[in-house]
Amino acid sequence: MRPIRLLLAGVMAGAFASVLAAGALPVAAGTNVDLAEIRVDEALMPGEVYQLPTVGVLNTGDRAGSYMAMIARASDEAEPVPYADWFQFEPQSFDLEPGASARVAVSLRLPADARAGDYSVLIAVHPVTGGRGATAGEDAAATRLHFSVKAMDGGFFQRTALHVYVALGLAAIVVLTWL
Repeated sequence: MRPIRLLLAGVMAGAFASVLAAGALPVAAGTNVDLAEIRVDEALMPGEVYQLPTVGVLNTGDRAGSYMAMIARASDEAEPVPYADWFQFEPQSFDLEPGASARVAVSLRLPADARAGDYSVLIAVHPVTGGRGATAGEDAAATRLHFSVKAMDGGFFQRTALHVYVALGLAAIVVLTWL
C-alpha cells in the first residue's frame, strides 16, 4: 500500500512541476499574470541595474484581495537562483478588486560581485492573508525569468572594488603629506 501512495505523490508532484514549467503559472483561480516567461537574451553585467518587462496581474476571483510580488524558486530549476534583494518591485504590494488588474515594474540590480552564469527564478504574486504576510497559497501566479550574468574579463581594474582605490588614494595622500 505504501509504494502506491509514494507513486501517487510522485505523479502529483510531477504534474505540479509540469504546470510550473508550462509558462504563465496560475496555480488556481483568483490570480493570473500576463507574461508566461521573461527571457533576457544578452548577458548582463555585474554592478548594473536593469529594468525588466512589466508584469500584469489580474484578480480573477470574486473577492477583493491584497497581493505581494516576490521572488520564488521553482522546484524543477537546476540553475542557480538569484538573491531576492537583487530585485525591486513597484509596487511590491497592492490591492485589487474582482476583475481589476495592476502593473508591477520589476528592476534587477546585479551586485558588483555577482557570479557569472545562467540564472532562473519565478517572479511570483501571492495573495496576502490575515496580516501575516504573503503565502504560497493556491491563488499564487508567477512568471518565469531567465537571465545570464556576464563574466568579467579578468582585468585588474574591473576585479578591484572601489574601496580599494579609495584606500590606496588615501594612503598616497598620507605618505605625500608625511614626506
